[in-house]
This record gives sequence, structure tokens and C-alpha cells, in this order.
Amino acid sequence: MTETLNLRWQIAALPKGVPTLGCINRKGRVVTCGLISQYNAETPSHNLSNLSRFLIQRARMQAFIVVDYLPRAAEALPHLTEWLLEGRLKYRVDLVQGLEHAPQALNRLFDGSNQGKLVVQVSPAPVGQDGR
Repeated sequence: MTETLNLRWQIAALPKGVPTLGCINRKGRVVTCGLISQYNAETPSHNLSNLSRFLIQRARMQAFIVVDYLPRAAEALPHLTEWLLEGRLKYRVDLVQGLEHAPQALNRLFDGSNQGKLVVQVSPAPVGQDGR
């Protein structure tokens, strides 16, 4: 059975999400936010060869930049907190150990190889308030 989509939220790496356009349901929606993996690309890696399915299904794509909604952050925070505590909101942390690995980690933002929020841990987490 082929899976189909009503909504696809695509963040940062459009090329990974492009195949899903072929599975989009009638009047489905694609939301895209950011293309950091494409900022320094010499040639675009977009391949919209399956755009015909998107058209036939009368799907819709909407792009946005998060700062457009900054004035509403206080409104969103209680809902996001509730969803996180209920386990309805999922996230990934891509943890890199050591400041010496920070330059390579930063490059992962631009080549699209990171998975989730990229964090460089520069020292062990403190145990108590005094750091011991």
C-alpha cells in the first residue's frame, strides 16, 4: 500500500523532501521553512521532476521564515510546552562533543548532514550550581 500525505513540514533540506511531492494527497499541503543546506550550493540540488503530481492533486506549498511569527511567540509557548510534555511534539538533538569539533559541526548545517538541532557541547554539564 502506498503511503500518501496530507501535510508535509519540510525544514532546511528541500531535496530530502522532494520525493514526497509524488505522494501528496488531493489538496495536500507542504510547508517549508529555511534552506540552509542550499545557501552555499554551486548548483541547486532541487529536482522538481514530480511536480506534475503536485499539480494534479491541487496541492499547496507555503514557505515562511520564523521571524515573520516572532510577535506571536508568547502565544505559541504554552501550546508547544503542553505538546512537548504530552509527547505529541517530537524533536531531535544532534550532539557534537568538544569545541575542537565545532568548525566541522557548523559545516554540517550547510551540507544538510545534521539531524535535528545541532548542539556543540564544549564541557560536561555541571552537577550542582557550583559546577561540581
